[in-house]
Order: sequence, then C-alpha cells, then structure tokens
Amino acid sequence: MKIKYKLILMFILIILFASLPLSVFILNKQEQEKISAATLQGNIYSTILTRTVLNIILANGGEIKPTQIDIKEMLGVFNTLANFGLIYADAILLSSKKEYNGVVLAEYYAGQAGKYFQHIGKRIPPPEVLKLKNQDRIRKIDLPGLHDVCYEFTAVGSLPGKPPLCIARLIFSETIILAPIKKLHKLILIVMIAAIVVVGLVGLYFSRFISKPIEGLISATRRIEGGDFQYRIPIRSRDELGRLTGTFNNMLTIINQKIEELEQANERLTHLDILKDEFLANISHELRTPLYGIIGLSESLMRGATGSLSNETCHDLTLIYSSGKRLASLVDDILDFSKLKHHDIQLNREAVDMHDVTQLMISIVRPLIEKKSLIINNKIPPRTTIVSCDKNRIQQIMLNLISNALQFTDQGSITISAADYERNRDQTAISVSDTGIGIAPENQERIFESFEQADASITKSRGSIGLGLSITKKLVELHGGIIWVESMTGKGSKFTFTLDKSYDRKVISDLSEAGIEAKQGAYLIAPEVRAASQKNIEKITASPKKILVVDDEQVNLQVIINHLALEGYEVTTAENGADALLLLDSGEEPDLILLDIMLPRISGYDVCRKIRERYSIHELPIIMLTAKNAKSDIVTGFSAGANDYIAKPVNSDELIARVQSLISMKESVRIQNELNIFKIQMDIATDIQKTIVPSDIPHLENLVFAVRYEPSELVGGDLYDYHLLDDKRIVVLVADVAGHGIPAAMVSAMLQVVYTYHKTEFTDPSKLLTKINSVMSKYPHGLYLTACCVYIDLNTMKLYHSNAGHRPLLIWRRDEERLISDKIYDKPIGIFADTTYSVNELDIKNNDRIIMYTDGIIEARNSAREIFGDERFNYLIAEKSGLSGDDFLDCVIDAAKRWAGKGRGESLVDDITMIVMDITLAPRFP
Repeated sequence: MKIKYKLILMFILIILFASLPLSVFILNKQEQEKISAATLQGNIYSTILTRTVLNIILANGGEIKPTQIDIKEMLGVFNTLANFGLIYADAILLSSKKEYNGVVLAEYYAGQAGKYFQHIGKRIPPPEVLKLKNQDRIRKIDLPGLHDVCYEFTAVGSLPGKPPLCIARLIFSETIILAPIKKLHKLILIVMIAAIVVVGLVGLYFSRFISKPIEGLISATRRIEGGDFQYRIPIRSRDELGRLTGTFNNMLTIINQKIEELEQANERLTHLDILKDEFLANISHELRTPLYGIIGLSESLMRGATGSLSNETCHDLTLIYSSGKRLASLVDDILDFSKLKHHDIQLNREAVDMHDVTQLMISIVRPLIEKKSLIINNKIPPRTTIVSCDKNRIQQIMLNLISNALQFTDQGSITISAADYERNRDQTAISVSDTGIGIAPENQERIFESFEQADASITKSRGSIGLGLSITKKLVELHGGIIWVESMTGKGSKFTFTLDKSYDRKVISDLSEAGIEAKQGAYLIAPEVRAASQKNIEKITASPKKILVVDDEQVNLQVIINHLALEGYEVTTAENGADALLLLDSGEEPDLILLDIMLPRISGYDVCRKIRERYSIHELPIIMLTAKNAKSDIVTGFSAGANDYIAKPVNSDELIARVQSLISMKESVRIQNELNIFKIQMDIATDIQKTIVPSDIPHLENLVFAVRYEPSELVGGDLYDYHLLDDKRIVVLVADVAGHGIPAAMVSAMLQVVYTYHKTEFTDPSKLLTKINSVMSKYPHGLYLTACCVYIDLNTMKLYHSNAGHRPLLIWRRDEERLISDKIYDKPIGIFADTTYSVNELDIKNNDRIIMYTDGIIEARNSAREIFGDERFNYLIAEKSGLSGDDFLDCVIDAAKRWAGKGRGESLVDDITMIVMDITLAPRFP
C-alpha cells in the first residue's frame, strides 16, 4: 500500500476512534431516557384511563351500550399519544356475570395495530382476563405480526372495598418511541461519512507533499535496477525529503563511479581470460603435431620399422613413447577444458551399456593395475545398466575416474557399480570407489575446480595438473547429471555421478565391435559383408595394396609410412592436394587415400570433393586426418565424401584396423555388386511391403479381428488396411496388385498412400474405390490391381460391399449354417480412369463370420499343378466354423501349404492375405 493511502487511512481511523465511541454512548443514553419517559407516561395514562372508565360505568348505572359509547368518545383524546408510541388502548369490563365478564367496552388502535386487536363487543377469555388482572402494571411483549417489541401497561379500576369493575390497557411500540433517536443515528452516520470523505480528500491532497518525493525515490530505484545509473532525482524542496533526495543522488554518483571502475577491470580480466584460453588452445594444437611425431615414430621404431634394436634402445624408446602419451593426455585435457568453458562440445547421444564401457576402460588401464597390488571389480552386470549418453564422452568420464582412483590408490581395490538414483528413477547412479588415501572434508568442495588438488603436494608426487575431475564434472553436467564425492581421509573415496536411463535395448557392445563402424556419411558396411571382410583381411593384405598419403608435415608422413610399411602396404605420398590430384590424373590408382584436412593452397575437403567427382565412395575409400577432432570438421569431411576419419595423433592399431576395414569393404562391395539383381529387387520389395502393412489390428467391442499376412517367395503386391471410425463402425480394404517384385510393391505403396489420404472422405466403399481408381489410373505403372472394400456398421447391423475384380466377400452365418458369397463383377483398378463402382448392402447378424482374402490361398498349386480352389476353401470355412478367428486362419494356411508341399516357415508362390471378422454382440435382456 502506498504511503499516501496509509496517511488517509490513518486520518480516517483517528476520526472514527475519536467520534464513534462518544456518539454511541450519547445515543444509548438517549434511548434509555426515552424508554424511561415512555414508561412513566404509560403508567400515568393507564391509571387515568381506568379511573375515567370506572366513572363512566358508574355514571351510566352499569348500562353497557351507553358506557361503550362514552368510553369510545373518551379514547379519542389518546390520538395525541400516537406520536409518542401508543398503538393500542382498550377498556375491559369485569363482572360477576359470566356473559359480561371480559367484554371489551371500547378500544383504540393506530396504524396496523387494528389488524391484531379489534376486540370491541367481544369477550376476552376468562384465563386471559385473570392474567391481565393479576399481571404487573408494565410488561414487555413481542407482537410477531408487527415485528416489533412493545410495552404493555395495565391498570385495574375498583371502588373501595369492592371487587374490580374494569381494566384499562395501553400498548406502546418501542420502534415509534425510539424513532427520533434512530433519525439522530442516521444523521450522525451521515455526518461521520461526510467527515471521512472530507478528511480523505484533504488527506489525499496533503499526502502528495510526502508521497510524491518518496515515489520519486522508488521510480529512481527501479530505473537504477534496470541499469540506468545516470539518472538523478530533481530536488523540489529544502525539507528532510529534499535532503534525502540529495543524499540519494550523491550515492548514485559514487555507485556509478564504482561500477565504471568494475566494468573496466572486468573488461581487462575478460580480455586476459580470452587471451589465456586462446593461448592454451593454440599452443595445445601446436603441440599435437610434434607430439604426434614423437609418439608415432617411437612406436614404429619399437615395432621394428628400421630393423631390430637393442634392449637399451627399446627401453629408451619406451620412455619416450610413455612421456609423449602422458604429455598428449595433458594437452587433450587442456583442449577439452577450453571447449567446455566455451560450450563448444556437442553430445551425440545413444544407448550405451555401462558394463561394456567399464570393461573397455579397465582393459586400457590394465598395465597400470598390474604394476600395483590392486584388484579392480566391475560390478555392473551386462545388459542391465543402459544409459543415454555420448559414447566417447562417457568413456572419457569413466577413464578419468578410474585413472584418478588408480593414481591415489596403491593397494586394495577399486570397485565400479551402478544403481537406480533414489531422487530420480529415470536416472542411474554410477559409482567408482577405491581404498586409497581419501580426501579431507575441507578439500572435497574444491576438488572439482579447475587446476585444483586436495593437497598442493599431490600435483608433484602424483603427476597431475588438476583438470581431470573438473572436466569430468562439466561433462556429467552437460549430460544433465550431477557428480559428488564421499570420502574419509585414509579410508578411500567414492565418486558417484548420474546419467539418464535409456530404454533402447539395441545397444552395440563396445567389446563386440570387430572393426570400426562407418560414421556419418560413410558407406554402410552390411553385417554379412563385414564378416566376409574380416575373413579376407589376411588374404587381402598378403598382396601389397597401394595407399596414397597426403600431408604437408614430413613428420606425419614418416610416422604413417612406418606404420603402413610394417603391415606390408605400398605407400605413395603427396605434400599437397594439387600433387595428389596430379598423381590420380597420371593414372595412379591407389586402393585407399589418407587425406589431411589442413593442406596448403587447396584444403583436404576440396580435394575429397574433386576425387568424388571421379570415384564413388566405395570405389576409392578416403580417410580424413584431423588434428582438432571437432564435430564440425568430421561432419564437413563426411559431407565432402570421406568414408572415415582418424584424429591425430594416430594410434597405429586404429590406423591399421580402419585401413584394413575400408579396403576389405572395397573388395566386398565389388563382390557384392556381382550378386543377382533380382535378389536385391526382392529385398527392396519386401522392405516396401513391410512398411505399408499395418503394424496392429483394430480393436472393436463387438467385432473380433484376426489377420494373417504372409509374403511370398517372389514378393507380390498384397495390401490390407482399415479405417476405424468409432467402436461400432469400420472400413476395411483388401487389395492384390498384379505382378511381383519392385513394380508390384511400388504400386502397393502408391495404393496405400492414396487410401490413407482419401479414407476419411468416404464411408461408401464404392465412392472410395472410384476415387482410388481415378488417382491410380493417372500413373503409367502398367499394372492393375483388384480390391475388396467393406463398410461395417454395427449400429444398424448393415454391411456395404464394393468389389473391383477381386475375390467375392464371404459371410458364414453360424445360426443358419450357410455360406453367403457376395460377388460383384466390376472392373479392376488402374485400367480405365472413368470406371465407377457399385455397392451391395447386406444384413449382418450376431455370430456372423466375415471373410476377406486374396487369391494366394485359392491358387496354391500342388505338384500336379492343381489349385487348392474355392471348393476346398469353402469346405474349411464350414468345417472349422467353431474355431476362433486366429485358429481358423492357421488351419486354412496350413492346409494350403500342405496342398502345395510346403512346410512351416516356407512361403507359397503368391502372397497370402486373409482377414476374419467375427460379430459377437452382447446378449440382450428384456
């Protein structure tokens, strides 16, 4: 609430508290006095009335009629008391004679009181007379009909020593008595409301002098909160608020100066941070090339690239190789740290089995484990912990955590386990625990920070720069998980992180990969080709294969030459892309090209594109060599036509495996291209048919479906589909395209698209078939098709059947044990564009079995070339009518296969499509 409204409210409350109690007190006092005055008047006038009535009775000698007339005239003088609350007065005769005792001699009433009193000439019952005679002179009574509180005054008139002769009664209304006071109530209330309104307006006017400067301060504060530090509040007075405004403006000036200083300092620090990151990234990239040479040359020398070496030389080369790998690992950490800091890492999520990842990482660190008295346990069972993550990054996370545990554990054990994360059942918690030196509680918060260690001495003794856990934490958070540590000094540590579960069980085990999987854009090696490749690698490499290596770094060239030469490959080199293209133009035909991305004058991408203009992806495989290993570089390489990529520094085993795999692929593809074209077409046709056949059957309350679809050896063009309108209405289509192979499958696919597009437009099967025919006739596919379409309405128990040259619709009526065959002789679809189709309306009943089918069953032939035929089919329908739909279909198909000499699992020459619909209405009770 604003201050000015608080001030107005305060003034109003002051007025209320000052005036309201006094007003209430005065009014209550006046009400009491008014009631007291009315009571006194009632007593006096009731006494006067009874004396006067007694005198009139005596004056008239007890005569009733004259007495009533005189008393009535006398009561007229009481009209003046009506303004003081009198609403009723009467005189009641008391007599020893029953007929006169209780007679109302006269009465007076004002306003609506006459509706309830009018007793003149009437007798009041004796009990009431007795009650009036004996009651107190004043009595407070409620008159429900009047909705008012009244005061009743009575007085008894008698002569001395004689029994009473009359009773006088007066009734006064409290409402009328207090009417002047009520008017005063209203007047005071109006005055108070007027005073509140006046005070409110005056307070509103004067509150502006206080609230306006404060509102100015609030507005200025909001502008400052929005970042406008140059704003100043105008000073309009010299009072306390004016001085407060001036102080506020001075404070803003000081804050603005400090902010400018902080911004300048922040800009300098940001610039220095950018320079530092760029320096680290650039120097790391620059270090990779010489490191590649150190690691690659030392490895090739150890493997005998220049002949046999002495033990001392091999030992020294091993030290060089290990140092190079260690330095390369540090460089990779720095690069990853830089990428994570600048959000330059994108995840390629897939389903990964954590058991396999863990086993792979354990195999990598196995040499380190064997040097210590350690046991490492993988307690993650196979195929139980499947997570959604980037496979390469999860390997990096696990390698970092296991390496960290190895680094600080000299004896005991390291255990890797997994369990559901208690706080989120959609995540898995993976733990790496060890029995190492542990981490002090005060150091556990900062071990995930960059370049941090639990103890400064650890960096020197353990050989770490403190980036591994920081990178691990950022990678886990990039996956949407969290990581934490539980540890006690001297008792070991337990690192736990969470990852999202994957419910895709189609996981390729890391350990079961026989070769290198093709990456994005690469030629896909079929599993059977891969198997053939692995069997023939030894045979292929026995004869020298030509490898063209394109790289401008002499060290890189020499390393690759050494690795390939050890495997018996014939290596040709080129230092730039132009030389490589000249070699190809001169007739050089390598079996594979190793192509560096960063080349002088013309990039590796452009070289790859030019090569692809002449050679397909399987005629001349290309492996890109990249130093950055960035996803964008890899995608660009695949887009240019590369088959695969290798990141520098090149691992010799990886290089040889990928080269052998791609050369094997090239040879296998050549063999595969010589396969029968017809078989390939059949595979394509089968795939097409599988995509257009519905994956499930419809479910209706009173219509039970059973469907069998078995493609033939030659792949025909059978198709079925349905359109479920509601739980009582459905449209079902069965079609058969003439011919086999890809043409028939393509026409089936076209039919399925047309049906899907137009099925919601029609429930009349004839209009639907007419529309399908008009569309299918426009395309010169050269094939026609037959179709049977029905619309079933269980509300009306009607079936509407249209037929385009297809097998008849069959209905087995169980209650009558007869077969109904509905045949329509309309033309097949796709011959004449102007063909229209008719529709038959059939009544259907409970327990009816509706059968739709293609000619695959009817035209099944035995060894004597005799067809299975309609007669046998119709016999089975009647004979096996007691079976369920599924059992009936199995029985028919088995019978047709036995007729054709086919066993279970074997296909007939033509496709088989059969649909059985059983009507099962619930029994009706009267």
